[in-house]
Amino acid sequence: MALGLTLDDLSERSGLSPHYLSTLENDRRDPHVSTLVAVAKGLRVAAAELLAAVQPAEARPTIGALYERAPPEARAAVTTLLRLVVAPSRRPVKRSKARA
Repeated sequence: MALGLTLDDLSERSGLSPHYLSTLENDRRDPHVSTLVAVAKGLRVAAAELLAAVQPAEARPTIGALYERAPPEARAAVTTLLRLVVAPSRRPVKRSKARA
């Protein structure tokens, strides 16, 4: 961390457990606004500073845009996969024969 704080240090400052802070740090949880305020208090910054680096959803590329930028072989693979998911083969599933 740029401030040289450990999770334990930030935990003491923010009142949040080190485990919970770790889940936030590793992007495994989405924090509530009150959690952002507590973390900001622990870091001694404004809560707005924590949100300044967050990319708004509308600025993220759409699936269509990602598909269009993908190389032709990746697009072909995605198209094949989608065809298999949407219209699976109509052939009957082969069943194994029981052995006597």
